[in-house]
Amino acid sequence: PYLVEETAGGVTTVKCRITNAMVQDYRLRTIYVSSTGSATGTGTFFNPVNSINNAVSKMHDKTIDYKIYVMGTLSSIQEIPATLTDTTPSGPSDTNPRAKSLTISGYNGLESNGEPKDKISLGSGHSALKISTKIPVTIKNLMLTDSGTGLLVEESDANVTLSDGVWISDCDSNTISSSGNITIRII
Repeated sequence: PYLVEETAGGVTTVKCRITNAMVQDYRLRTIYVSSTGSATGTGTFFNPVNSINNAVSKMHDKTIDYKIYVMGTLSSIQEIPATLTDTTPSGPSDTNPRAKSLTISGYNGLESNGEPKDKISLGSGHSALKISTKIPVTIKNLMLTDSGTGLLVEESDANVTLSDGVWISDCDSNTISSSGNITIRII
């Protein structure tokens, strides 16, 4: 019970008691990314960060299934770094993950023809989205376009799922380049 009634001298007051358990349960699980965000944003809807890498830096709990929502078009290289697997300065390790899983999704949904409204789009010669972590990653309702490689998976033990509404188009070379496991869900 977070509301506690106390009576003193015939006057009843109601106090709100916030416990550590309540604070821990309300941790940031959903992080918003927008090209109009900033590197120092909090990751909330009203104060988004400006890159997926900055969103990943806000993840610190191996028991949480995190969600990143991309709002609009991101036009810089986006990366899910190996550091998501580990918080120690010595490098990646399976023993200290910073998330249970990660879903990256377009915030604005799909056009009537099924095309995602949100995208990662940048000049040729670069990968739109680079994944270098062992944490399971699912991508939904997002277009990866106008790049050298739409999706680059560098981690050999990666577990990446392309789910509903993912479009990879207009890439110079490979649409997908992977040394890991990619599952494509067809609906």
